[in-house]
Amino acid sequence: MIWFYFGTNFFILLTGIFLYVTWCKSTNQSIYNQFVILTAVSAGIAAFGHLEILPILWQKGLLVLSRIVNILAIYSFAAHSVRHFGYDKYSGVKKANVLLFLAGLSWLLVLNYANPGSKTAFLPVIVYGAVGMVGIGMLSYIIHLKEDFKNYLNVVLGVLLILASAVIFKLIPEVDGIKPSDVSHILIAFALILMTYGIKKNKQNESKK
Repeated sequence: MIWFYFGTNFFILLTGIFLYVTWCKSTNQSIYNQFVILTAVSAGIAAFGHLEILPILWQKGLLVLSRIVNILAIYSFAAHSVRHFGYDKYSGVKKANVLLFLAGLSWLLVLNYANPGSKTAFLPVIVYGAVGMVGIGMLSYIIHLKEDFKNYLNVVLGVLLILASAVIFKLIPEVDGIKPSDVSHILIAFALILMTYGIKKNKQNESKK
C-alpha cells in the first residue's frame, strides 16, 4: 500500500505541474500560481518522505521539508486573497497575515524538532490551513461572491474540498487497507483543479470588461 500512498501524492504533484504550465499562465495571478506549484512540490516531497526504502532520517527530513513548503503554500493563497480583493491597502491586514504565517511556521518547527515527521507534528499545517485557507482565503471569496458567483464558487468549493481532506486525514480511521490520507490526496488534486479553473475563468471575464 505504500506505493499507492506514493502514487496519490504524486498525483497531486502532476496535477499541480499541469495546472501551473497550462491554466495558471492565463490567470495573471502570480501569488496564486505560487500556491499551486508549492502545493504540488510539497506533495512530491511527501511522496518520497513516506518511502520506507529510504533511510529513516531521510524520510523524517523530507516530511518536515514537505510541511514547511505546505505552510508556505497556504500563506500564498491567503496572501493572494488579501491582494486580489484589495485588502492589502490596509497595513494591519497585511501584518496580521504575516504574523499568522510566522506563528504557524514556528509552531510547525517546534513540533517537528521534538518529533520530526510524525502525524501529530502535522497539526500546525491543519490549523494554519483552517486559518489561512478558510478564515482568510475562502471567507474573502464568499464576501465577494456576487461579483462573479460561478467562478468564485468554484474557488470556495475547492477550499471546502481541502478542508474535507484535512478532516478525513485527521479523524477517519484506516478501513480495509485504505488509508484516509490517500483519499485526502485525491481530494486535494481535484480541489486544485476547481480553484484554478475558477480563477482562470474569472480573469477571462475581467479581461472582457
